[in-house]
Amino acid sequence: MDLGGKVITAIEFVSSWNKAGAKGQEKYARKQTNYLAAGVNLVEIDLVRQGSYVLTAPDEMIPEQLRTPYLVCVYRNEKPDQVEVFRVPLRERLPNIPVPLRPGEPDAVLQLQPLIDDCYRDGRHDRTNYRVEPKPLLAKEDADWAHPLLREQGYRT
Repeated sequence: MDLGGKVITAIEFVSSWNKAGAKGQEKYARKQTNYLAAGVNLVEIDLVRQGSYVLTAPDEMIPEQLRTPYLVCVYRNEKPDQVEVFRVPLRERLPNIPVPLRPGEPDAVLQLQPLIDDCYRDGRHDRTNYRVEPKPLLAKEDADWAHPLLREQGYRT
């Protein structure tokens, strides 16, 4: 069956380059605009604490209860005035994310936690120096939660 070679949904993992500098932010904004103009659904996964907000969902439309350092945004071409935002708090498992497909088709599901677990395991993050505080610093509540976990794993004393 010929599907026409059209991109239906793009999944973007936002990088620090997309968020930290004006050039990266401009380039990412153009990419977002191109996706939306082409009628592509967009799933944005922001697991980067540094830099400026760059997701498709306007910052001011995100309710207070959804605001966490990490967010996922799902834009559906069929519903351009509605954007789904998923909170991704540090101390909870990462959520399963709906991935929109063609109109009338059920969403695929991206299981974010197993994906990130695999990336962490395969990405040599054992080389990360967990003895020093991250930059930018974690919120006090998150730091208080992380310290005993790092100590249990032998990364801190």
